[in-house]
Amino acid sequence: SYVGGGCEQSFNAQGDECEDFDKVPSVTSRVVCKKGDSTVLSSDTVTVGNTLTVPNPNSDNTLGEILICDIFETGENELIQRLKIDVTELSLKDKYGSLVLESCDG
Repeated sequence: SYVGGGCEQSFNAQGDECEDFDKVPSVTSRVVCKKGDSTVLSSDTVTVGNTLTVPNPNSDNTLGEILICDIFETGENELIQRLKIDVTELSLKDKYGSLVLESCDG
């Protein structure tokens, strides 16, 4: 889920990498998530409270080890937050900057 806000609200056990740029994620943002090799898995415009899904395009059912999510301001398409998430150590309800893990299907 998209909750908006800055990296200071991250709460998870893996010590994720979260970087805020000049602006804090707002009510509406564009979230682009990709594998470590830069393969884009999803690109969605979301508002606070929206759920976004990062699909797995591979039949081997793996997202890789690192998921990178870039969050952009929707007006000028400016990068405002970058998250690097270790997908081998996910826990439900973990908070990664402006994103919260709600479920894992697989």
